[in-house]
Amino acid sequence: MEELGWTHKDLEVLLGDKATVSRILNRKRELTVEMMRKLSVHLRIPAEILLQPGMVTA
Repeated sequence: MEELGWTHKDLEVLLGDKATVSRILNRKRELTVEMMRKLSVHLRIPAEILLQPGMVTA
């Protein structure tokens, strides 16, 4: 996140409100498939990179 110059606000636009972003960054909430899709598009990375154990909720 820091390497890209992103802030919590940048992630809020993609992932939800401040509380949701904080829970994700603190590993208290996993990424949903929709969140992974958004990150994949904005980061220009294959979604498969985000499909690792502990990162997905149904």
